[in-house]
Amino acid sequence: MILKAKIANKVAIEENGLTIGEIIAIEEIEEHTEKEGKKEVFYASQFEFQIAVKGTKKDILMRFWTGQKINSEQFEDDSETSDYNRLTRFLLNMGLLDSKKLAELDKAKIEESNIELDSLIGKKIEFKMVKSIKRKGLSIIDIKSIKPLKESK
Repeated sequence: MILKAKIANKVAIEENGLTIGEIIAIEEIEEHTEKEGKKEVFYASQFEFQIAVKGTKKDILMRFWTGQKINSEQFEDDSETSDYNRLTRFLLNMGLLDSKKLAELDKAKIEESNIELDSLIGKKIEFKMVKSIKRKGLSIIDIKSIKPLKESK
């Protein structure tokens, strides 16, 4: 038998440097604790967004996680710039939230917004891929760059 190496399936990147994908599922993950080595790590409740993207050989399933709370406060990140939390930034970019609605939600005495995340399932998006800080050689979705893909007529 002749042994031959296979060619890796990589995320396809368009000429404009962006990747196109489709939101195929959104999972709700309850808060939980996981054992990592000798210590236990607590994870707050999250949403897991599953994105199908074109690969060089076949489609690839990518994921990104956000918290479950919308927040109008901006926080400093590692690069000393301030931005909203991941869920708020994503909803602003997708057009499900704007600064006016964000301010209204802040004033309202309610526990949950009326934003239906399920409406995002089936939406095509475009985004940049960035190098992971935690895992060398791995590229991940830059949530700040996500935009809905404009439908061509």
